[in-house]
Amino acid sequence: MKRLIAIGLAITLIYMCAAAALALMGAWPTHAASADCDARFPASNIKVAVARMQCFNDALESGTLGYVNQDLLASFMAYRMAIAEQIQYGKITVLQGKALAAEKWSQILSEAERRGNETQAVQAQREAIRAQAAQAAEANRQAMYRQMVVTGAQLMQGPPPSPSAGTPVCADLFGTLGPC
Repeated sequence: MKRLIAIGLAITLIYMCAAAALALMGAWPTHAASADCDARFPASNIKVAVARMQCFNDALESGTLGYVNQDLLASFMAYRMAIAEQIQYGKITVLQGKALAAEKWSQILSEAERRGNETQAVQAQREAIRAQAAQAAEANRQAMYRQMVVTGAQLMQGPPPSPSAGTPVCADLFGTLGPC
């Protein structure tokens, strides 16, 4: 009896560790779904460990539809099912199952963090590129404005002096030189 209680507690502990980590990542099913699994498949009954874990996985999956790292979550849920099956059939102890689940969860969290950092780095690069493009556009706009001012000033000065002293040269409205 003590062994069954210990196994049930271990499965619950595995579930609670996953719950805490998923809560930190913003992905967790509703409390009602978890309570339903607890009621239908008691932690103290080792013979329903696989069914219990499937219930928790289903609740987790329905509560995390928008979660970014669905592949990591699916990997963890499959691994957790394998652990529950091994515990239920006596192939591993509860403590071994807890250790395996903790190790897998640590790997999942590391990968999720790596992906998050990678995404932030890409976003920072994009922002730097946008800032450079904005600076280049502003510099180009200012250069065009300066050129426009210089051209306007030249037009207001009138035509340049005529190469031949005796023939007058005039500029039309567009600055084209020609005889007057």
